[in-house]
Amino acid sequence: MSDKQRQRILYNTLKQKYEGLGNENTTREEWLTQVVRDSCASIVLHSGLLEYQSLGPDSQSKHRERLRLLHKMADPEIKPQ
Repeated sequence: MSDKQRQRILYNTLKQKYEGLGNENTTREEWLTQVVRDSCASIVLHSGLLEYQSLGPDSQSKHRERLRLLHKMADPEIKPQ
């Protein structure tokens, strides 16, 4: 019983820290949407990752890549498999 309580306390602590953690009612699509948004936010807020991402063939500058990622965060377009 103490293991279950410890896991529940740990889960609630992590849930407060990371809102995108979900729960037992979270669908696969909701979870994937949250993962995409978190990944885009990490790239946008990390200058080195943003610069690396902007070196790709479709990117023109860091500014345009930042805007593209922000638009992707707003509408992640997750397609169920």
